[in-house]
Amino acid sequence: MNKTMYLWIIGGIIVVTLAFFIPAQEGSIWPSVISGAIASLIYLAALSWYGIRKIESRPKRKVITVALVLLVVFSITSAGISYESSKRQTALLPEIRNTIETGIAKNHIKKPLLKTMRTYYAGNKVGESTSLSDIFRTKFDSLITEDSLLLYAGKDTYSDDDETTMKIFVTKVKPDSIVLVAESGYEDGKSPEFLNFSGATGYFQTQGILTEEGIRYERTN
Repeated sequence: MNKTMYLWIIGGIIVVTLAFFIPAQEGSIWPSVISGAIASLIYLAALSWYGIRKIESRPKRKVITVALVLLVVFSITSAGISYESSKRQTALLPEIRNTIETGIAKNHIKKPLLKTMRTYYAGNKVGESTSLSDIFRTKFDSLITEDSLLLYAGKDTYSDDDETTMKIFVTKVKPDSIVLVAESGYEDGKSPEFLNFSGATGYFQTQGILTEEGIRYERTN
C-alpha cells in the first residue's frame, strides 16, 4: 500500500469522525448519523473516482461505477427507512408511556375499590346494611396517611423526593360512594395547566369512583 492510499485512509477517518461528533445534540443521535453518512458518501465517491480512473479497461470502470452507484442508492434508501421508522417509534413513545401509566393507575385504584364492592355485595345478600364508607374505613383506614394518601402493596411510605411513584389519594369517602385519585409523579397529562390533587400542575391524573352500581374510571388529565 503506497503513501497516497495511507493518506486517503487517514483523511477519511478524520473527516468522517469530525462529521459525526461536531453536530452531536443531546437526546438525538440522528444529526450526527446523517452528517457522518454524508461525509462518508462524499469520501467514498472521491476515493472511488481516484481508484476507478486508474483502471485501464473501460468496461470494468463502467461495471464498478454502476455497482458503486447501486450500493449508494441502496444505502441511502435503507438509511431513509430506518430514519422514518425511528421517527414513528419516537412519536409513539408518549402514547406507550401513557398507556402503561393508565394501566398502573387503574390497577392500584381497582384493588381497594373492588375489595370494598365485593364485601358490600356479600353483605347485601345476607341482609347486612353496612355502607360503602364503613367497609372502606374498616379495611383501609390504617393505610391512609395524614395527607389522604393510600398506601398500597409495595409502597409502605411516600417521599416528596420520589417522582416516579404513583400516588393514590382518598378524596371522598361517603356512605354511597368512594373516590380514589391516582396521580403520576413524572408522566405529563393532557393539559400542562391542570391543577393536580397534590398541588402540582400538568401531571397525569385519573380517578376511580365506586358507587352502589359498581366502579367507573375517569381520566381527569
